[in-house]
Amino acid sequence: MAFATVEDLATHLQKDLSAAETATAQQALDIAHSEIRAIVGQYIERVTSETVLLDPPWCDPLVLPEAPVISITSLKVGTTTLSYPNHYRWNREGFVWRRYGSWGQEPKSIELVYTHGITSADREWSALKSICLDYAARMFANPTGVQQESIGSYSITWARNSEQLSLEQEETDILRRMFGRVLVG
Repeated sequence: MAFATVEDLATHLQKDLSAAETATAQQALDIAHSEIRAIVGQYIERVTSETVLLDPPWCDPLVLPEAPVISITSLKVGTTTLSYPNHYRWNREGFVWRRYGSWGQEPKSIELVYTHGITSADREWSALKSICLDYAARMFANPTGVQQESIGSYSITWARNSEQLSLEQEETDILRRMFGRVLVG
């Protein structure tokens, strides 16, 4: 599921889109969506009952590959099934702590089934949608990143800075606060 639709972008731009502009808008949204995922380093959208095999951490806690964590259905270390809350505890940010014992040492010896990510009903979704729309709008309005154009005495400046075709620092900061795992920025 995309964070925003072409219709959302048209409304954001306050513009009726032609067929050609609709294709350009979809491409801008696809790029924005992919860039947000890449920067956060996560899939983001809700995934139910995903099974992952993890290497044991060198020390507590075990860091899950995706957050926010909604639930953990099962957790096995080697052949031992751990029960919640007797053997481990976890939080929404994707950290799991053993109450006692170790995670072991064998690679891929931890099997975990969990539900993670957000849906359009979650409070974080509107911020993601806003970031996606702002980024896509910048790409749609100025796909080549031209900063200034002049014809005779007429001049127009398009971009605030040379980073127009990437997420702005403020947007990256919002993603960092939301997911705590922004890979760049």
